[in-house]
Amino acid sequence: MSTIKGILGAASSVNIDAEYDRIAHLLLEGEGIHSIFKTVRDLIVFTDFRLLFIDVTGITGKRVETLSVPYKSVTGHRYISAGPLDINSEIVLFLKGRPEVTLKLSNATAISIHTLISHFEKFA
Repeated sequence: MSTIKGILGAASSVNIDAEYDRIAHLLLEGEGIHSIFKTVRDLIVFTDFRLLFIDVTGITGKRVETLSVPYKSVTGHRYISAGPLDINSEIVLFLKGRPEVTLKLSNATAISIHTLISHFEKFA
């Protein structure tokens, strides 16, 4: 799924209960959620086993693309902080056998996601 090249906007952490109904059908039996970050319409979900990138497209928002990335597929990541004139920071995920995924996020959210990815990488 190379079309998820970047999730744009100032994502922020949201309450898991607030978004659970929206993503429950994507979860495996026994899979728990650690964190959810939300932009205006898109979600980045950290579960027990994987990252879910939920990209809502189109005017009506009925078209949804979901990319599931097991933690063991993340071979590394890069954090690029915002410069003095930049609004967003970036996280680039390097994946086994797939194109890299670039996330454009607010600096605070990028730091939070960088920390979570670093935590899960050590267990992959």
